[in-house]
Amino acid sequence: MIKKKDITVVVQGPYFKEITSKVLNNICKTFKGSELIFSTYRGEKIDQKFKKKFNIIYNKIPPKTPNSLKPLMYYNYSGHIRTSLNGVKKSTKNYILKTRSDVIFSNTNFLDYFDKFKYFNKKHKILKKKIIISSHYTIDPRRNPLPLHFSDWFFFGLKCDIEKIFNQKYMSSENKKVPLWFLNRKKPKFFFNEYKSRFRAEQNLVINFLKKYFKINIKHGYDHSIKNVIFTEKILANNFVVLNPNLISFKCLRHPNFSDNQDLIYFNELITFKKWQKIYKKYCNKEFKAEEISFKEI
Repeated sequence: MIKKKDITVVVQGPYFKEITSKVLNNICKTFKGSELIFSTYRGEKIDQKFKKKFNIIYNKIPPKTPNSLKPLMYYNYSGHIRTSLNGVKKSTKNYILKTRSDVIFSNTNFLDYFDKFKYFNKKHKILKKKIIISSHYTIDPRRNPLPLHFSDWFFFGLKCDIEKIFNQKYMSSENKKVPLWFLNRKKPKFFFNEYKSRFRAEQNLVINFLKKYFKINIKHGYDHSIKNVIFTEKILANNFVVLNPNLISFKCLRHPNFSDNQDLIYFNELITFKKWQKIYKKYCNKEFKAEEISFKEI
């Protein structure tokens, strides 16, 4: 059983007025005894009481890069990687929970799912132990043509594995070209019109992680060839466990409705825990008994 004293909680992101103070108080209460790190940006004015409980990291603010011109939207890949990676590097524990500065937790029951699904295929196994992520924004490429789009809201796993994911050259010239890649290029058929980026921020994080271990042939975020779809599923089955927000027990104070009803058929563009179990059975353990969708959910 994992003890809280063996966990580092890395809270990353801006210090949102009237929100992040509640988040940090919640982390102190829910993860009492854990090592606590808040990786934020220079210039943030943080309450003195949190400076005693958290190791505060003040990161350089990355330039805001628009990935859309109308309406204006921002591609926060580099800021997310920077704050997360610098927080992870400061950890002195075996396990890391990477979370956001607008998220609170009700309990730590998600720990019961860590290292529960032990089967894997060596060909697609990268991590020492499977990392737990959220179903929120983990896209099913068979329903929505976005391969390798994994949620970046929540990560729990071994420090060595979390570091493998976030240790990226996020300020490389290649990454700087991603946000406005489609500014003067013809968009693919299914492209969401407000975006100009080559990949969604979530995809770029996953792709930059995976290309250290595999040769990836993906032209842009909507390159949903059957090969890329199957590759997405194999990576998820062998390296991650996807839990719904209610199983993780977290809520977002800035987006309070984000976690509602994710198992309902209406939300079937997401890979929920029940969908992930079927993927795990398919690629890792044929004998595994996956949960079925209930009549109530339909």
